[in-house]
Amino acid sequence: MQNRIEPPILLSRVLTLVFATTLVVLAALLIKLYKLFPLDRPEVFFLRSVNTNGVEITLTQVMPNGDDFEHYKRAFIAEYIKTRNEVTPNVRTMQKNWGPDGAVKTMSSEDVLADFAKTAMYDEFRLNNGSLDFSCSVELSQGSVNQYTSDGATYTVDFKWFCTNSYGQTARKDYRIKVTLATDDATTMHWTDHMENPLGLRIVGYSVESGDGDPLDAFVVGKE
Repeated sequence: MQNRIEPPILLSRVLTLVFATTLVVLAALLIKLYKLFPLDRPEVFFLRSVNTNGVEITLTQVMPNGDDFEHYKRAFIAEYIKTRNEVTPNVRTMQKNWGPDGAVKTMSSEDVLADFAKTAMYDEFRLNNGSLDFSCSVELSQGSVNQYTSDGATYTVDFKWFCTNSYGQTARKDYRIKVTLATDDATTMHWTDHMENPLGLRIVGYSVESGDGDPLDAFVVGKE
């Protein structure tokens, strides 16, 4: 009985295997290309050829309209509430959010930023160079951000806020904040800020509707 494969038969089987593998790889590549094109979502790209640190630009693009822009505004407001009112012992994160060129500054008008800088917690942050031994959290539920005026500029935000330190955790407290957005297309800002806030939105109004004062004045370090 023949117990070996003749060279021509072996070569034929090897070539068949190689051909089948090639077809599988080609099919996988075609599927990948099919998923890549056409693009089904907008993406923002920034092209630059020189160092633009410190350069100021003026936004002149037309603001988008419709549901997409409404979703973007609500997400922007929710992010602002968390960035402004959350505290972490991580110095790097606090400097990124509350520092002289941090996210709160990028997202706020000068008046709103000045009021933020008067809070008790910002004083703690400044006096301790961003090193804090407590944390504060914001809890936002779905539907927390709602239009307050029909022009789409003013919103209310409902959230729970509490702090934790070595003494324990404070009770969750309910707050309602009213914020007003500036959505004009002539905002002047630093290029680096534009990278973080591409539409140049600004919080130009910030007031506490309920909750007995600014959250950042509500927590005394070392006590509830």
